[in-house]
Amino acid sequence: MKFKLFCLGLGLMVLFGGCSSASSNSPEEYSQTIFAMDTAMTLTAYGEGCEAAVNAAISEINRLDALFSVNNENSDIYRLNNEKSAQVSDDTYSLLGSAIDFYEKTYGALDVAVYPAVKAWGFTTGEHRVPSDSELSELKTHIGAENIILGENNTVTLTDSLAEVDLGSVAKGYASDLVCNVMKNTGITSGIVSLGGNVETIGVKTDGSLWKIGVTDPSDESSLIGTLSLENKAVITSGSYQRYFDLDGVRYHHIIDPETCAPARSGLTSVTIVSDSGLTADAYSTAVFVMGLEKGSDFWRSSSDSFDIVFITDEGEVYITEGLKNAFVPRDDIEPVIIER
Repeated sequence: MKFKLFCLGLGLMVLFGGCSSASSNSPEEYSQTIFAMDTAMTLTAYGEGCEAAVNAAISEINRLDALFSVNNENSDIYRLNNEKSAQVSDDTYSLLGSAIDFYEKTYGALDVAVYPAVKAWGFTTGEHRVPSDSELSELKTHIGAENIILGENNTVTLTDSLAEVDLGSVAKGYASDLVCNVMKNTGITSGIVSLGGNVETIGVKTDGSLWKIGVTDPSDESSLIGTLSLENKAVITSGSYQRYFDLDGVRYHHIIDPETCAPARSGLTSVTIVSDSGLTADAYSTAVFVMGLEKGSDFWRSSSDSFDIVFITDEGEVYITEGLKNAFVPRDDIEPVIIER
């Protein structure tokens, strides 16, 4: 059987095969692509009520985007960053609480308060630059999720006058969890959502087979290093090849190490997390990329959360945690190293 590849961008592809042959206008299948949270998103549902399910999911995405945007003057995050104290929605309050928890669990590798450094490198405007060492040292004094204080009645305060937050490292994972729940609540038992490449699956394909998610080869984005066969899982990749700029022969990517306020130099080009939770997968894909192979593996071994990892190193080596031994099928020329607990 030949598979049709549906490119999701940002490191993942869905390989469709064995699904309903119905068109997107059929009552058995409905798919829509929108632009939200600064990225293209595709939502697909199968079965009775699929169109209503996708439309309800889109409404949920737009609602969350309006809360989490750093640029929308009416959003919770914009008001918090500019006023340093704001009463926010239940979703924003909950997600900030989760982000603080991830900050503590990852020993600061996942930090939603690293936004001033992201801005300094020009990744928010496209006007890229390399900050001086002294500027980075000064930025470091204003960065850290310990500056985020959650108070009563959904009040959030930033204790540093130059602190700012950006939920980009967790928002799409949080949204994919909620979107899948919305679709399930309408009766959908088979579907898949890609929120800017953050993939989350509902059930299995309509023929009963597992979803096949391709993991992009960072050295050739038109190729895959392997595929993951999964059901009811979130699959999220963070990679140095996704957003970057080149200056004077040096490549600078967008994944900032909070410790240095500079692009992480961890020896990795890609980290893919597989988890039951989109939020967990989103947070840990960034954190583990910052940690690197050795520390990331140790973190996986010691974590109380359930997830697995595909690492790709700067040299093109592939490592997978043991939970993916039966789920990951590598390309013919790749022999992944299995990381055991």
